[in-house]
Amino acid sequence: MRLIRQLDSSNTAFVRIFHDHSNIANASFYMTMVSIIQSLALGYFATALKANSIFEPSCLAAWLLCILTYAIVVQMIVVTWHEYAMGSICFKWPLGYSDSWIPILLGLTEYFVIYFATLEHTQYSFAGGRSTPCFFLAFSFFLILTWFAFQNQYRKTVANRDSNIEILTLIEPYLISTSRLMWGNIIFYLVAALVTWRFSSDWVSIAFLFVCNCNFIFHAVRGKRTFDQVFSPTDTA
Repeated sequence: MRLIRQLDSSNTAFVRIFHDHSNIANASFYMTMVSIIQSLALGYFATALKANSIFEPSCLAAWLLCILTYAIVVQMIVVTWHEYAMGSICFKWPLGYSDSWIPILLGLTEYFVIYFATLEHTQYSFAGGRSTPCFFLAFSFFLILTWFAFQNQYRKTVANRDSNIEILTLIEPYLISTSRLMWGNIIFYLVAALVTWRFSSDWVSIAFLFVCNCNFIFHAVRGKRTFDQVFSPTDTA
């Protein structure tokens, strides 16, 4: 009987040690995986980038289309890496298959976003020869997967509340409101895909692309203010 108690206590201690080790290893695992995926996305964008469309524009509208679309792609890559980095630093949770599948699927959707962002308008027959509606549609799917990634992180963090109680106390309202904002953004980009498919005006596309860039900036500023509160040193005097 005493031997059984010793085995139970040793197993409990092992499980606790394994659980703590898994939480610590989470950050390095995610940073390595996401860094590889985002490096591939950036490399593909760099090879697919058409510099002539920027430096030798046929008109002002064409130049703005390229600049605004490429700016979205760059921000998409940077923000995706940054959000995963912040999540890996702040939160702790045991890894699962979803933590491997979601970043890989995100990388695949990034491929299609970059593909349509760097596609010449005259090379694609769907949507009247315009790639902008397809770009917005691909970006919508990217945001849907981003929402799943966010929910995966949030639910596992809450399930592992004992290891995340301090950070959840500080930013849980931010996490909940961000999840709601994501669905607003998804609906907006689906509408953008429909409108730019229906109306062939470059200036309509430019307006939606401009709002998309502003949305990225808003998200970055909002996130920075929130995490500055987390990482700012507290007065100990």
